[in-house]
Amino acid sequence: FGTGATLDAYEEGTWTATLTPASGTINMGVNVGQYIRIGRQVTISGLFDVASVITPTGDLTFSLPYAVGSGNSAFSAASIWGNTFTTGAVTSLTGMAYPSRSELYIYNFYQGSVYALSSFVQTGTTIIINCTYFI
Repeated sequence: FGTGATLDAYEEGTWTATLTPASGTINMGVNVGQYIRIGRQVTISGLFDVASVITPTGDLTFSLPYAVGSGNSAFSAASIWGNTFTTGAVTSLTGMAYPSRSELYIYNFYQGSVYALSSFVQTGTTIIINCTYFI
């Protein structure tokens, strides 16, 4: 491997994830994800559903088991599938893990731009997430 290339961490586990709007409340039903950490690399996956909402608005964030690393090379995109959002509101979902943050931002991708997603989340919304990022 060479100097500094030893594997210093391997961990498999679960974490209780939260979906947090900029304002309002989202209460989760199923909210346990799985992760694998190998060295600085973390891969998360899971199915999450919404039990109830109280007028969520603004950006929607999803908690991560480890904070994202720092610097421009730490940005990561996520693969996200969703169902049962408000009628006609969401065309495509996208996610971004920003450097030095402990959450993944989930956006509505529509006509070439990203928009806040929280106001489209309702009781019964289901989200499946897969993302690999570095700490």
